[in-house]
Amino acid sequence: MIKVLIIEDEFLVRVGLKTLIAWEEEGFELIAEAANGVEALGILEREECDLLLTDIQMPQMDGLTLLRRVKELYPSIKSIILSNHDDFEMVRTALQLGAMDYVLKLTMEPQELIHKLRAVQAQIEQERSELSQVKRLNFKIEMFQKEIREKRFYDIITKACSKREIAEVLQEFQFPESESYRNVVLQIDNYQGVLETNTLKSEKLLVQSVANIMMELMRGRGGGELILLESGRFSLLLGSFSEKLLEEIRDSMKRYLKLAISCGVSASFSDIYKVHKAFTEGEYALSFNFYGGDDKIIYVDSLAVSGESPERISWSDEELSRLLEQRNQDAVQMFINGIGVRMSQYRAVEPSEVKEQWIKIIHTFSQSLSEVGGDIYSIAPYQGKFPFQAIRNAETMDEIVSWLKGWIDVYFQYLNHCVNHQWRPEIKLVAQTIKEQYATNIKLMDLAKAVGYSESYLSVLYKKETGETIMDSITRYRLKKAKELLKDKTLKIYEISEAVGYTDSNYFGKFFRKIEGIYPQEYRKIYFNI
Repeated sequence: MIKVLIIEDEFLVRVGLKTLIAWEEEGFELIAEAANGVEALGILEREECDLLLTDIQMPQMDGLTLLRRVKELYPSIKSIILSNHDDFEMVRTALQLGAMDYVLKLTMEPQELIHKLRAVQAQIEQERSELSQVKRLNFKIEMFQKEIREKRFYDIITKACSKREIAEVLQEFQFPESESYRNVVLQIDNYQGVLETNTLKSEKLLVQSVANIMMELMRGRGGGELILLESGRFSLLLGSFSEKLLEEIRDSMKRYLKLAISCGVSASFSDIYKVHKAFTEGEYALSFNFYGGDDKIIYVDSLAVSGESPERISWSDEELSRLLEQRNQDAVQMFINGIGVRMSQYRAVEPSEVKEQWIKIIHTFSQSLSEVGGDIYSIAPYQGKFPFQAIRNAETMDEIVSWLKGWIDVYFQYLNHCVNHQWRPEIKLVAQTIKEQYATNIKLMDLAKAVGYSESYLSVLYKKETGETIMDSITRYRLKKAKELLKDKTLKIYEISEAVGYTDSNYFGKFFRKIEGIYPQEYRKIYFNI
């Protein structure tokens, strides 16, 4: 709709104009009417307007003066002049002031007015379209520049860059110098749980909402650089640090987004070229949120140098193996609970080392299963997670213990199934075929034909006998072989992917992380130091 304001001092002319044509049907909205220029300017202060339909000779402020004022204050507003036969000189002045056309009041016909209104309408719509295109283009340019800035700062903070590379980024984006800097790494607590209940229905929108609040609060406290990381994590590079800023961020997240935020704070540093070291300090400090507690702002300076040996949180694999062999589920639950209590007592031990101890516990569960012909990867995910994934991605000790206590029920159901059930020969043949042909494109049709069953019957029977689907067996065996091949440092990740039956190495990496909780490259580095 084109918004129109009528300015005419004669009441009957105003009434005639309003009833002369069907304004709304023609795409126009009459927003108001005024008797002179003074009234018109008052209306324009309150209302949006696209077009003035104005008389020239009026009391208090005539049409020409009005046009001059509108040209200064609202240059985008168009105008059509209402004139009499003897107003020629004034009409010419009005056209010079930017009026698009004029109509004679005494001889005005509906079709003539509609024709002139449509001409102005077309002009306004064209300008709107051009302006919209310019705005879209400017927005794209702004977003592109923002992405470049984020990427450049992301690189110098999360990677070990040269002094030259760091200097180029700081100079390019005019990052302010300071006598003292700090890096803060922030984490949305219980991020996966937040995503599942996210009222915004979009991870991208959630992260952007958090980032916008942080940026607004930073502007009021000396500024800085915000870098989006991953999995609900952010990094702040601050030249003017105050804990009050972090408290305001945490309070605002809780108030407006119902989110809890934890912070890891680096030591103060004056050499900006140590920005990556400061980032690793912030990450390290944040990792100690693993032990829980009320202190959600953790300074790396406050962490005592670990005098605890990892052996202090070790445990007896023989005892756990004995309990599993005895099928004593209650005793296993108590054992896990006791391990959790003991590990929580030694908070100076790095959380990564604590998680490795839990991983070793899972391997003991796995070994017990293999002795009765089972495989831990055949157990259905509990709460959508596999055991290694659940531990490696856990944010807190309590989360690990709670998840394991629930998973143990699922584990014992599968263990008892393995002990009390023997596969029939046809199912053993299918399982053996999978082990021999895992790297090929195994088809259900070929497997069914080999044992003389229909595809549907084989699928149902295999699941009943083994506790998993045929596809689950294939992917489990491929994962097992991939982990073995990762030991060979001469093999590239894409070569391992192809060797176990995945032509797309990106898909292989995501699949591996879904089960193990880390990517193949990380697994190789942690366990084989490659």
